[in-house]
Amino acid sequence: DTPWMDKATIRQIDLDLDRTFPELGFFNRSGPYHVPLRDLLLAYAAYSPSIGYVQGMGYIASSFLMYMDPPEAFTLMVNLLSQHHFPEFLLVDMDGINRHATALDAHVATHLPQLSRHLKKVQVDTRLYILEWWMTVFGTVLPVEASGVAWDLVLLDGVAALVRITLGVL
Repeated sequence: DTPWMDKATIRQIDLDLDRTFPELGFFNRSGPYHVPLRDLLLAYAAYSPSIGYVQGMGYIASSFLMYMDPPEAFTLMVNLLSQHHFPEFLLVDMDGINRHATALDAHVATHLPQLSRHLKKVQVDTRLYILEWWMTVFGTVLPVEASGVAWDLVLLDGVAALVRITLGVL
């Protein structure tokens, strides 16, 4: 097993594996990518103990494993999760998350004014959806193929792509 990692982290990773792109079946217990995904998540949690494992990381790691071998996926994860919005979201830095939410609210008000007014009227907090959507790069709400396109856009344009995709989903 993994004596160098706390049991709570291992338990959370194991719980989340079957929830990762369940429609594909690749990552469930009998799927071909179950062990590589688990190993990748454990490796990242060990590499970055200040962040560890955060729910939703399975979508990030599995997206990479669909296109590359585990060593390359690990390298991409290490590099990417230190950029864009990821550090603030992974560490639950509320000041940073609030800045992103406020900026997105301004874009929604500009580009979707009627929806913006409605969301304010029914008191929908932007943070409720961007935390999940942006953390998983829409892996939990878009079809797998569209999620792959979202990743391409984020790799090209960073947070600006997340804003544009969010406007499209809304």
